Amino acid sequence: MGFDPYSCMFGNKNSSNPYGPFRPTTKQNVRFFFIYHKPTEKICAQLYNTFRDGLGAYTNQTTGEITYKFKPLAQCIKQPFNTEPNGSISFDNLDTAVEEIEKKLAQKFLSVDTKKALYVALYISPVSKDDINSPYHNIYYRVKELLLDRGITSQVINKDNPSKNGFNFHLPNIAIAILAKIGGIPWLLPTQQDNKDLIVGVGAFRSEKIGKRYMGSVFCFNNNGVFQDFASYKDKDIESLVSDIRKAIGFFLINNQDKKLTRLIIHYYKTMSRREAQPITDMLFNLGFNIPVFIVTINKTEASDYVAFDTDFSELMPMSGTFIKIGYNQFLLYNNSRYKGNLRFDYLFPLKVKISKVVNTQEVDNTKGKRNEISMVEVKGMLNQVYQFSRMYWKSVKQQNLSITIKYPEMVAEIVPHFSEQGLPPFGKTNLWFL
Repeated sequence: MGFDPYSCMFGNKNSSNPYGPFRPTTKQNVRFFFIYHKPTEKICAQLYNTFRDGLGAYTNQTTGEITYKFKPLAQCIKQPFNTEPNGSISFDNLDTAVEEIEKKLAQKFLSVDTKKALYVALYISPVSKDDINSPYHNIYYRVKELLLDRGITSQVINKDNPSKNGFNFHLPNIAIAILAKIGGIPWLLPTQQDNKDLIVGVGAFRSEKIGKRYMGSVFCFNNNGVFQDFASYKDKDIESLVSDIRKAIGFFLINNQDKKLTRLIIHYYKTMSRREAQPITDMLFNLGFNIPVFIVTINKTEASDYVAFDTDFSELMPMSGTFIKIGYNQFLLYNNSRYKGNLRFDYLFPLKVKISKVVNTQEVDNTKGKRNEISMVEVKGMLNQVYQFSRMYWKSVKQQNLSITIKYPEMVAEIVPHFSEQGLPPFGKTNLWFL
């Protein structure tokens, strides 16, 4: 079946081969409710109507076909847009917003078994997440935390956005994020690999407001990016990362009994030092795994320190997927939207990727030097992995150049330090709530 992430905006163009998400959620009971500041009640009602009925519906008088600027949400995510009568939560005062929401959440779910239904909160935020100078800036994070504690995922929409021109162009992004948060799969990339890798992504974010850097991690067991397990740590907390990798290995072995783990691949936001890598290889040695560890350092290039041009193309942008060696096991990966025959594309900065291979230093092995060498086949495989994971970003239909193995942990690390417990509730470790 064909699928098109933009189909929420442009509608189905071929009824015999309908566009839509790769796979809807398998959850049998998904329920939506709104959380809003009372002065924004009209905006809440407007959004409810948009999600229920779609936006800009037009009926072709000749064919009777209905087209939309944005289709009803149920059609976009292939899941009924179910709400409950009087099920929304409103609050009166920004000064007491968190307390009001917490109290009403407790009343709402007092007699409800949230394990039998997946609830999605549509939070109309009165304060932009980017407005760090607002005295009410932290409400966003506290509401997220309250919901995660109850096993509720959420989609935040700033109160000012629905009135902006072109809001309909943002609605597909919202639909895709909601689909991912309820366990659906917006799209996948085909892969022919018989995957025996454990892939760990580690990103980081430094909060200027808090004055500290936090790391986030994500564990994936194949190239399609379907499985996620998230965690967050204080900067340089390698001990917790090693502990989570150990648990992930156990998960891999339980769920892949027909496969033998052959490689541990770590996508890291900076160059990993020998001191940081040693506890990981020691842990593998103690578990009896004699497997190589590949450290793939992925850096965004937002300066013109390295530049490459395609002189056979008038716009000079190299084709997406092009990589250039710029040093010993260091590469420049062009990861943009310029494909063959595509004349419209974004000028995305390339990625700097450094690849190293680590073997355990505890074992006596005269061939260790050779075992550390990386073949071109392995290089191409690692770069292809980075390339493929960048296309699994489910927060937007617009292509990104940074792999989700770095981007998703970075997003988690940006939010978690604002939580009161500075940690993730269990539900937050398996749900894409941060999109």
